[in-house]
Amino acid sequence: MRVIRVCAVFLMAAGALRGQADQYRGEWWDMIRLFDNGVTELDLKRVEKHAEWVREYLGRTWYWFMLPYGRHYDAPFTVDGGRLRYSNLSWKCGDGKVAVLDNAYYCPASNSITYDGFFLAGLSKKIGLLNHSPGDFAAITSLAHESGHALQYQLGIRSGYVFPNEQNADCFAGAMTYQLRLAGLLHPTDVAEAKAALTLLADPKRASPLENAHGDAGQRVEAFMSGYRTGADGCTPLKPATLPWLPPRQK
Repeated sequence: MRVIRVCAVFLMAAGALRGQADQYRGEWWDMIRLFDNGVTELDLKRVEKHAEWVREYLGRTWYWFMLPYGRHYDAPFTVDGGRLRYSNLSWKCGDGKVAVLDNAYYCPASNSITYDGFFLAGLSKKIGLLNHSPGDFAAITSLAHESGHALQYQLGIRSGYVFPNEQNADCFAGAMTYQLRLAGLLHPTDVAEAKAALTLLADPKRASPLENAHGDAGQRVEAFMSGYRTGADGCTPLKPATLPWLPPRQK
């Protein structure tokens, strides 16, 4: 498996050096990464469809949420940066490049979200097997988390430290789930899938407000559930952006 990953990264680097990937190399890249993550092309396309849905749904949801603050929500451009044919476009953030392999990332400079669809498809499949459920909400939660970072920047509530920002983004992911529940669009296993995804993607150690960390499983799930209980209003204390932010504690 490690050899496959090295070969995949080599192909990616070779394509980047030439400026663009031809169709043949792109097909091989997709085949390698599908096998590496234990998913099919159908699984990948389902994640990409979910990504478009999240962008459209939160584009409407956060637009109306921000109106009372006198702000306009600009939905981020969203692209599967794991696809070789999109790599030159999606991995750029300002003057640098952002690798999104096995991850997702919000770039404020271009107001864009790049995600690794292969990785998220594998994550969804793993969560589905663990929970005996579809698993799709794992990828949706990850994408909603990145949209939460966009909301931070556009509301002006971003902290100077990583941990408060990550907690806040998890809270906004929970707030999206709250909205889905109100609209009757929440599947019975969605919250369990979200919790499982945040647990798998958590840092191993508990973090504190002034650290550059995501937080452990308990912290991430707690922040998500805070948004799920209160909605986005509970995630947006409009304080100076330099102050750390923490969600309300569970009662």
